[in-house]
Amino acid sequence: MYLQLAGRNDEGWRALNDLSTKYIDVFSQVEIANQMRIDRENVKSSIKLADEIANLKAEFKSLTTLDIDLNKDSEVVGTTPKGNKITDKSYTMFKERIEDSICMRGILNRLT
Repeated sequence: MYLQLAGRNDEGWRALNDLSTKYIDVFSQVEIANQMRIDRENVKSSIKLADEIANLKAEFKSLTTLDIDLNKDSEVVGTTPKGNKITDKSYTMFKERIEDSICMRGILNRLT
């Protein structure tokens, strides 16, 4: 988590993978898996937040004649299943780390 806070996310994920191969006892594996689970929860939270923002914009748009877009300068990094824009930059990082951990290359890297 410290590496993530320091903006060194890839390093943090590699550290978790290294720990996962080094400490194979049940208790360690549970702790490591829990940390990896946090990424999945963060992805879900990004999606939920994007949908909530879209709902609020739709609800309050009729109250003003101004088209206010709080995220107008933000890069769209994905879309929710409902089709709403995701602008949370961490969404991409978490999603890539999850995909890397479950793809064949990621699994082979962890095994070697």
